[in-house]
Amino acid sequence: NGFIDDIVNQTFQDSNGYIWVATHSGLVKIDGDYMLNYTQQEGLSGKDIRYVTEDNNGRIWVATADRGITIIDEDNFLIIDKSCGLPSNYVDKLFKDSQGRIWIVMGSNGLVIYDGNDFIKLSNESGLPSNMVQDVYEDNLGNIWVSYSDAGISLMAGDKIFNYSEYSGVPTSYIRCTYQDRFGNMWFGSRNSGLIKFSGNTVTHLSKSQGLSGDRVISLLYDQNDIWAGTFGDYITKISIDSQGMPESFTVIDRDFGLLSSKVYDILKDSKGNYWFSCDGGGIVKYDGQKVYHFNSSNGIKNLAVRDLFEDRD
Repeated sequence: NGFIDDIVNQTFQDSNGYIWVATHSGLVKIDGDYMLNYTQQEGLSGKDIRYVTEDNNGRIWVATADRGITIIDEDNFLIIDKSCGLPSNYVDKLFKDSQGRIWIVMGSNGLVIYDGNDFIKLSNESGLPSNMVQDVYEDNLGNIWVSYSDAGISLMAGDKIFNYSEYSGVPTSYIRCTYQDRFGNMWFGSRNSGLIKFSGNTVTHLSKSQGLSGDRVISLLYDQNDIWAGTFGDYITKISIDSQGMPESFTVIDRDFGLLSSKVYDILKDSKGNYWFSCDGGGIVKYDGQKVYHFNSSNGIKNLAVRDLFEDRD
């Protein structure tokens, strides 16, 4: 059908309703039934596209694995790379905060913030505990949380940086994902140390010994009074929390429930209340609250290693 690559890293919908798909071989723009492929021939800096976002001026930012960033402004392509001041040409993720700033995750080279005028570098020389940044998340107060593969978590509140590591009860091993619940608690999933919950200045650690199905948490969803924690190799744990935001019970969602893979990379609740689970090697699972549905090769999905789920506005 003309799709440029079966390996998809991320999906994004811009303010005009267009769907942008980041693949290993370029960028795909979808407008209804119309599909347009972007490669280096069209003006992209590289072909392995890691992430896509949109700035407040409607420009599309495209992060690549080895050629910096391409900014698409209608028919113009602007390349931002190491020669322009980026610390590296490897860009892993892009995040736009509520102020319109673009946070550029540089893998092992820290962070870069674009504030609309300048590119500001953040590294261990400017207060970060490590350059090995994994994720950026904004809470409901506008604070920025930065997680690392080797140094725990940082909280950026205004111009202050607070670092949390083993001394604060936070494991330093690979923080993979972040979510905030309705009580304001912050939840972090780690590669080998289960879940970390921040409630004010109190840190709570939840692991397999407390009821998680496994300690390698790679995806999170908060839904009303439940935290859904997807793992690498141990399916999903649904954690019910009480009126104070404290864990009450743990329910393991596994093959008996209908999951076809123990590696759950993404969890989504759509606008109709359905739950969707992307499973490495098991395709996609949909749960409507009563019945489980499977989407795999029998439904036309070519690649069962599904990593990302996305609901558009239509």
